[in-house]
Amino acid sequence: VRTINTSGTVLVVLFAIFILGGEVIRGFSFALIVGVAVGVYSTIFIAIPIAYDFLEKEAPKEKETAKEVVKEKRSNYSKKETEKKPDLRKK
Repeated sequence: VRTINTSGTVLVVLFAIFILGGEVIRGFSFALIVGVAVGVYSTIFIAIPIAYDFLEKEAPKEKETAKEVVKEKRSNYSKKETEKKPDLRKK
């Protein structure tokens, strides 16, 4: 989701530059549009399956699946983030 949101906002700006920009900048903005599109494709269809396979190999076969490993890593990350936040309530 983060990749799509970020790339979407970048593409909106690049299309605006491509359409409203001058002749000189049009080729450069087109190259950036192609690069962002290839990057999104790579992230969604190439990197995610590779990461999933990597997590599948990392998980012990008898105990966990890749989904459980991802869920555990996310919960550990969120626990670390909540521990860092100071308590701002008035006492």
